Amino acid sequence: MELVIIKLFLCSALGLVVGNFVCKRYRQKRVYYEEILNLICRIESDLSFVQSKISDLFSSLDDVRCEELKVHCQEFKKVVSGEDSELTRFNFSSDEYSEISSFFSSLGTSDLSTQLSQLKYYKDKFTVRFENSKNCEKSKGKPSVKLGFFMGLAVGIVIL
Repeated sequence: MELVIIKLFLCSALGLVVGNFVCKRYRQKRVYYEEILNLICRIESDLSFVQSKISDLFSSLDDVRCEELKVHCQEFKKVVSGEDSELTRFNFSSDEYSEISSFFSSLGTSDLSTQLSQLKYYKDKFTVRFENSKNCEKSKGKPSVKLGFFMGLAVGIVIL
């Protein structure tokens, strides 16, 4: 009897881990888009009032909490400094990746008014992506934890 309970517990725990992994992927995308929107707002306000160089804006990334965005910003700094670097893909679809790549490649390539209009364009695009990722996290991510638990429990029952 104890062995049966242990098997059920282990299968449920494994299912829960898988569900949490799926949920974490949805959460990472939402946080990435939330952080990139904050970054765009910071760049817009800095360009509008202080008019710093783009490379100076990426010198301090302490307030960025998303590791993927930190990596992308560091790779962008390498490109600005003259090194040959490409953005890491992470778990983005090809459409998302090309949009993020085009955003970073457009930074610092035009005059002030054009740069601000480009930032507004990407802010609008990333806002839509953020809303979609937030809805996906709510509709797919959180239920995947419960589904993982119950699938693990079902596998445990079948194994018995």
